[in-house]
Amino acid sequence: MSMIINPYWFATAGGGGLDPGSFLAGLDWFLLADNISGNDNDPVVDWFDVSGANKHYGQNTSTNQPTLKKNIYNGHASVEFATNDKLLPDPNPRADTAQNTLIVVCTPSSTSNSYIFGGNGGDGNPSFISGFGGKAFEYFNTNSERATFAASASGLHVLTITRTDSTGNVVGYFDTTQVFSIPVVADNWANRAINELGANANAAGDDFYNGNAPCWIHFNQNHEGASGLADLIDEIISYYAIA
Repeated sequence: MSMIINPYWFATAGGGGLDPGSFLAGLDWFLLADNISGNDNDPVVDWFDVSGANKHYGQNTSTNQPTLKKNIYNGHASVEFATNDKLLPDPNPRADTAQNTLIVVCTPSSTSNSYIFGGNGGDGNPSFISGFGGKAFEYFNTNSERATFAASASGLHVLTITRTDSTGNVVGYFDTTQVFSIPVVADNWANRAINELGANANAAGDDFYNGNAPCWIHFNQNHEGASGLADLIDEIISYYAIA
């Protein structure tokens, strides 16, 4: 996890056409596989946040490094997690806030009981999970704040959560469709951070994710129902040609 920052990452923050900050205010985390330097099947050592907030992730241990896959989705790159791959904060995790809009573009895990990402709370909350009880995609913060994005799915999809601490609802979108709205519970995100990509640091065995995830976006505002959110999701779907 080298902390030598290449200016290239910030010069290409639009991601070759994908620019979340042009749709919504408050962009403070943006990982895009297209911005990872390397060749097809190279290990991913560093994945730089191009939002300007410097919330990078990486992996120094070779046996835990995911794989860069080039030209895999509509000509765009992805990061492939398999077996025991995971990325760690380098040096600081993406800290959640009192107002959140979190978008992860990913496939379901090919294995059961997998954490697409794990937070630093109990049982790895907050998190997006896959393969628990056979469900393709779920949101989890506590068992009283848990909901299903999609019971079954294949291929690449856009998972979105909007959330305000203490009051209101957690609203989840699967691609362009709102699929749940559940009450916020007391375990607020402002106390949490994303500890690992591709695993759960707070569980024995890590609950590793086995799948592809080319794009991660966080805004420090709740953009529930915003026209800009719908437009951004449409843009992501077009960018990766998600069916």
